[in-house]
Amino acid sequence: MNSTLTSKMTVQDALVDNGLLGKGTRSLLMAVAITYAISWINWFFTSWQSSRAVAAAKRAGPGQLKRPPTLPSAVPVVGHIFQFLLGGHAFMSRAAKHYGLGVPVRINLATFPSYIVSGRDCVAAFLKDQGRQLSRIPRGLNYMEHAFGCPHEFVHQFKPRDDVDIEHQMHTALQTMLAGNGLEVLAGRYQTEVAHAALSTSLVGKEHEWTELPDLCSFVEDHVLEAATRALYGPHLVALNPTLARDFWTFNRRVKSMFMGVPKWLNPSAVRARDKMTDNVKRWQLYAAEHCNIDEIPDDVEWEPFYGSRYTRVRQKLLTKRDIMNESARAAENLAFIWAYVTTFNSMSGVC
Repeated sequence: MNSTLTSKMTVQDALVDNGLLGKGTRSLLMAVAITYAISWINWFFTSWQSSRAVAAAKRAGPGQLKRPPTLPSAVPVVGHIFQFLLGGHAFMSRAAKHYGLGVPVRINLATFPSYIVSGRDCVAAFLKDQGRQLSRIPRGLNYMEHAFGCPHEFVHQFKPRDDVDIEHQMHTALQTMLAGNGLEVLAGRYQTEVAHAALSTSLVGKEHEWTELPDLCSFVEDHVLEAATRALYGPHLVALNPTLARDFWTFNRRVKSMFMGVPKWLNPSAVRARDKMTDNVKRWQLYAAEHCNIDEIPDDVEWEPFYGSRYTRVRQKLLTKRDIMNESARAAENLAFIWAYVTTFNSMSGVC
């Protein structure tokens, strides 16, 4: 033991004598000092820019353009991304209050800028804009790529096109689904599926009997998702993917960070959850295409087992008409609609 201790002391003495230990310490201190200086300079510069934006907004007259101030940050390039990842809700709440409620704030999450709109008047003005001054197209394309997994080289196919009015046709099809016979068929299917799923599980007792569940929210989430999916997409999407409910709610918990543009390398769990869901959807797409010729289904058929509702068939045909043939791009579009559809149904079920 004494020889080992002597050996260690000899090595340390040699490092000190040759100036290596001192150089290492100096390098570490230098790196810390440079990092601190860069952070301080970046904070000072972004604070100065932010103050100028606030002052310019105060000087602007009625109807003049006002640019939202950017929340100061200490870290160059990545901006506020670490604060968002450590506590997104708390960070956004602090950011909204930084200049006072009612002042829109720009935050930087590395991929693309995002804005926090707070205050009754600002939110009302934002909702009433209806696209006259704000364009939803660039952000929508970002969502298709980052949140729903459309390959980058196919994102441009979802841009509005003047020569083919696909958006209008999809909107018309959606209105048809949510009214008249289309809504009646969809609602009937959904109610039947919910009742069957709830009564077929061992957790629920006989009909008309009260049952205590260990986790009511999870029970409702899983059964609402499967029932809503079967009603709109037919039984095969659920049958081909036994873990669909768990996969979807895992994706739903993580999708917010992808909406905000957090880069993939800082968000691996969210990317895995998204890719699992797109794989589930692609599995259904390939199965349906292999076992059913969508063009042979009469237009007046409201529901059939391979594609589910007539609205789902219309969407698939419109994607083909738009030359969106890549399975991953189609899966991204289907996942986007499933997410919007199921979360809406789940919210309605929670309220009811």
